[in-house]
Amino acid sequence: MKDAIKEGSTITYISSYVDKVFRSMERQALHMENNRQKALRKKREEESRKLINPVKEVPFYNLLE
Repeated sequence: MKDAIKEGSTITYISSYVDKVFRSMERQALHMENNRQKALRKKREEESRKLINPVKEVPFYNLLE
């Protein structure tokens, strides 16, 4: 690794490894939130369509009978 082991007061860690783990978790959280926002938007759009263009039940008549 590029970083040498860095020593704090009581903690010894490899900072580049911590950065990778943190960025991976951050990317995963952003991806999950993005998917959640897409689902909410889709749900709101479907609800809006139902209010704007309600489906009307039209009786079916067979004119050939």
